[in-house]
Amino acid sequence: RLPIGRPNLTMSIDVHPRMIGGFLISLDPPSANSAALCIAHTVSQKSYWLAARDISAEWPIYGLMQKIHVDNAKEFKGLALKRGCEEYGIILEHRPRKQPNYGPHIERAFRTFMSKAHELKGTTFSNTLDKLDYDSEGNACMTLKELELWFTIFVVYVYHNDKHAGINDISPINLYNHCVHG
Repeated sequence: RLPIGRPNLTMSIDVHPRMIGGFLISLDPPSANSAALCIAHTVSQKSYWLAARDISAEWPIYGLMQKIHVDNAKEFKGLALKRGCEEYGIILEHRPRKQPNYGPHIERAFRTFMSKAHELKGTTFSNTLDKLDYDSEGNACMTLKELELWFTIFVVYVYHNDKHAGINDISPINLYNHCVHG
């Protein structure tokens, strides 16, 4: 097991219930392809996907979204994503530049996941002061598949079930079920 690169996370979130809709962990840099694969995971039912990983949790969110909010990264500016959204009747909306108040839901979710990921062996940390003399490559211990499994377990068993202050101390899974089933 030799280190082969640093993984990148592409993730979607339904802003109302704060449910993670889907994600992609890849060694490839962020791109239109990673955005498309994340969207494909988001719109798909995840029961078979979870069963293939021997996870018996509930992850009920799926289906086409009405609108996708994205930042101004180059992977969201190309024609492929624009045309794909047009084909399926999805509104693609870019955040206004230099407006940090747009997109706080996904940014908070990323911060939550990264704080947990920094507890794993082999973390690269968020800045060099935290890292200091830590040998990230020497301590790396997960394959990409194992990292995906760890992340999935965290999402479906912890993140979706923890109470969130931003939604009146309700868990995302409970708010989602309430919104969908009444």
